[in-house]
Amino acid sequence: MPSPLWSVELFPPRQRAERFWRCIGQLETQSPAFVSITCGALGASRDGAFDTVRAVHSGTRLPTCAHVTLTGFPEGAGLDAVQALHGAGLRRVMLLRGDGGSALPPNAVAHFVDRVRQRLPIDIAVACYPDSHPRARSARTDLDCLQAKCAAGADRAVSQMVFDADAFLRFRDRAVQHGVSVPLHAGVLPVVDFEAADRLARRCGVALPAVYHRAFEGTDGRRDVQWQLGLDFAAALCERLVREGVDGLHVYALNTPGVATALMQRVHAPAPATALHAAA
Repeated sequence: MPSPLWSVELFPPRQRAERFWRCIGQLETQSPAFVSITCGALGASRDGAFDTVRAVHSGTRLPTCAHVTLTGFPEGAGLDAVQALHGAGLRRVMLLRGDGGSALPPNAVAHFVDRVRQRLPIDIAVACYPDSHPRARSARTDLDCLQAKCAAGADRAVSQMVFDADAFLRFRDRAVQHGVSVPLHAGVLPVVDFEAADRLARRCGVALPAVYHRAFEGTDGRRDVQWQLGLDFAAALCERLVREGVDGLHVYALNTPGVATALMQRVHAPAPATALHAAA
């Protein structure tokens, strides 16, 4: 069974840039398939974001992907931005409609993917939603939207954060039955800061399962305990998805130094000898 592709998502630093660059330096030791850097996600400013993408691309060995949200781009400016990134040497882009109160129609990304595909030889990733997009009319129309993006030329789809392996696997089955044939990458958020992760999940229309709430109860302020619990949950999720032949694992690192590398090392590492003997 082929190993899944690992990728990691970071966001451009507005403060404490040293955390961002520590993450970058650590990731260089792990050789992920790519590192995506958000440009406008969750309402963040694009100011400086593309400069950060170019700096990572030109100054590191990491394959770099610009995560571009279309909300707020004037007509034609989004394509100009992607062309400029391609001209700077980037060969990967992740295209999303945007979030919150975006007025863009559901087929806006498919239309944009088609325009990029006609002009540029670039790897295009799009988003997919195992629990359906919060504003989708139904699970079927959400899959229609995904299929349209793939038919327009997307090379892969990266999922919203998932915490339940079965939920992602059921979504994968439905997507394949719907005609989606591109690789599907599962989005993984290691919950090493429960309050921050719960807040982000809710903002994205995803709920942390009850088992997480029970496990983290009483751990406020105990960062070492939360770190270990979060890695335990994320590793178990990734290991299950790897066994099921998932195409890729996309780690939402939230610029937390060490979290993505610790997860990748843990999932890749062989079991300790004592564990092997016990299993035997």
